[in-house]
Amino acid sequence: MDRIELTVEAGEAGTRTVGIRINGCSLIAMVREIEMPFACAEGRPEIAGDYTGLPTYVATPPSRHLYGDPALTFYASGERVSVLECPCGLPRCWPLLVRIESDDHTVTWRAFEQPHRSPDSRDSHWDLSALGPFTFDRAEYDRAVQALLWN
Repeated sequence: MDRIELTVEAGEAGTRTVGIRINGCSLIAMVREIEMPFACAEGRPEIAGDYTGLPTYVATPPSRHLYGDPALTFYASGERVSVLECPCGLPRCWPLLVRIESDDHTVTWRAFEQPHRSPDSRDSHWDLSALGPFTFDRAEYDRAVQALLWN
């Protein structure tokens, strides 16, 4: 099983965002490594991994956003929800989307996508299939989500 850690971090202009670590590594750093070859091929290495965490009001319980049920429609697209956003603070500007599936025993994150670089986008396609899937123990995941309330 994979392990997830969720923390509350200081964002831009005094906002509070959700930091995500999977198996001890920052999700942003993992995404940056995978996106870098694609961003460099476009001549824009600075956009690889250019994300920040979700605002806490999107992800903190009673929200079910981190279970795949979007807190607000502009933090979702189809069957995917945003787990990272653009540092500018505008939803959908530059999100990282993922399909979150859960049952009584596990929560799985799969099918990550940068929608502005999806197969049907007008720009080049960034294949993020090397990211995940990640499967978490449901009880540990629930504790990590609930801990957001106390940070």
